[in-house]
Amino acid sequence: MNITTDQIQDLFHGRISEVDRGDEYDVIKSADVIALVDNCDIDTDDDGTPLDDQWEILAEALSDAPTDSPRERALTAVEDAAQGLRNAENERDAAIREAIKAGASVISIAAAADLSRARIYQIRDGRR
Repeated sequence: MNITTDQIQDLFHGRISEVDRGDEYDVIKSADVIALVDNCDIDTDDDGTPLDDQWEILAEALSDAPTDSPRERALTAVEDAAQGLRNAENERDAAIREAIKAGASVISIAAAADLSRARIYQIRDGRR
C-alpha cells in the first residue's frame, strides 16, 4: 500500500503519529520517517527538514513494503549491524579510557586498538 507525500510530511511534522496500512504492512510511525531522514541520503535544509523534492523519495522508500519482505529483512539486518557497530565502538572506547586510567601507554593502546595515537587522545577527551 502506498503512503503519500502528504502523509510523510504529516508524520515528520508531528501532525499525525502513525499511518496504519492494514494487516499485511507495518504501521509507519513518525519515528520511522525521522530515522529515515537521519540515516539516509536525504537532502535537508538547515533545520533538518527534507527539501521539497525529497518527500517523494521518502514516500517511495516507505511504500509497498509488506511486513517481513526481503527488503524489510535486509534493512533490519543493516540497522542491526549498525547498532552492533555502535555498541562495539562504545565498548572499545570505554576499554580505551580504562586502559589509560590503568596507566597503559597511548602508544600501546593505539597498537592494540589499531588506531592512531591522535584518535586515542580524541577518545580519551570525549572529542568524537
